[in-house]
Amino acid sequence: MDSGSTWPLINFPGGKYFEDNKNILLRDAIRASTAAPTFFICEELEVKKNEIGKFVDGGVSMYNNPAMLLFMLATIKGFKLNWKTGKNNLLLASIGTGIFKPKVDVDDVRDDALYWGTTLPGSFMYDATLQNQLMLQFLSYCPTRIVIDSEIDDMKDDLLSSEPLQTYLRYNVRLEEEFFKKDLGLKDDYDIKSLRKMDEVKNYDTLEKLGNIGAEKFMDEKHFAKEFDLK
Repeated sequence: MDSGSTWPLINFPGGKYFEDNKNILLRDAIRASTAAPTFFICEELEVKKNEIGKFVDGGVSMYNNPAMLLFMLATIKGFKLNWKTGKNNLLLASIGTGIFKPKVDVDDVRDDALYWGTTLPGSFMYDATLQNQLMLQFLSYCPTRIVIDSEIDDMKDDLLSSEPLQTYLRYNVRLEEEFFKKDLGLKDDYDIKSLRKMDEVKNYDTLEKLGNIGAEKFMDEKHFAKEFDLK
């Protein structure tokens, strides 16, 4: 936060800042990357000798879904990994923790500082997640496409490059009543508003159950080409 930028920490000896960052403990890096504002305090890390950086959760940046950033890490020359692109060369699998579209009644939209202060962060984070998903579907072979919006649909006929730059898989559960009944086939009623609250620890078992149901419904071994079989 002190530099106003998103920092990917790369455990790669060839990376430009590896020597500066190599002694950061994993527990501290995880604590820094999960320091969600208002839930946890900022985490301080020594990013260079005698230089401290103050970090918050990367989820409040443009990389709320970090999959696009990971693709860039693997391919942009400055990050030094320089992995070869292509449908059968890169496989990026992204697993979400639940998503929903923030929506309010027109009459509930107010023009005051309190309303905007409590509403805009969630709106920005949703937009960032959707923009990342749009770009990844635009660049990739993606058998798990989702509908971006009612105008461009799932972009199945859109590809930015002449050939897909990677295979991209995205699995997630929408915390919405229609999705529960239509896509997950659930008949029970759920307190969806409660499930959307990241600080409601009591929902842990229910969220795990929904994740398992979603995996059974949407994950398919055919999504994983034989080129990525490590055997």
